[in-house]
Amino acid sequence: DLKLDYKTVDNYLNILINTYILRLVPPFHKNLVTELKKSKKIYFVDTGLRNAVLNNFSLIDVRKDKGNLFENFILNELLSEGFEIKYWRTTAKAEVDFVLNLGKEVIPIEVKSLGKIKRSFLSFLKNYKPKRAIVFSEKDFGIKNVDKTRILFVPYWVV
Repeated sequence: DLKLDYKTVDNYLNILINTYILRLVPPFHKNLVTELKKSKKIYFVDTGLRNAVLNNFSLIDVRKDKGNLFENFILNELLSEGFEIKYWRTTAKAEVDFVLNLGKEVIPIEVKSLGKIKRSFLSFLKNYKPKRAIVFSEKDFGIKNVDKTRILFVPYWVV
C-alpha cells in the first residue's frame, strides 16, 4: 500500500519504536495452524501524538475512534505495570485485544465501548479455558461466569 519495500518500512518502524513513539504487540499463539504468527499490532505510546497525526482533538464522546483510544490507554496502563502483552487473532479473523501470560495462566482482555462479549472472545474462552478474563468498557462493572471462566467487567475510569 505504501509502495515502499519491506526493509524501508522496517527501518522506519524501528526508528519510531526506538524513539518511544510506537509500540509493537506480538501475537499470542499456541495453535500454530490456525493462529497468525508473524504480524504485530501497532500502538502509539502517546495518544496525544496519535491525535495530532489524525488531526482529531474532539471530545471522547463524539469520536468514532474512541474504542481504539480506550484500547491504546489500557495497553499503556498494563505495560506500565510490567505485564508482557500479546494479542490473539486467528486466520478466521477472530481476535482478542490482549492476552496476559502469567506463568501457566492465560488471561484474555477485551476492551469495548459497550461491555458486550463478542463471538471472538467466546471462541478464545472455549479454546483455552482460562480461569479468569477481563472486559474493560465505559460503564459495566461486575462479574459474569461463562462456562468455567470468571469474567471481570471493569469501567475504564477504574484503571
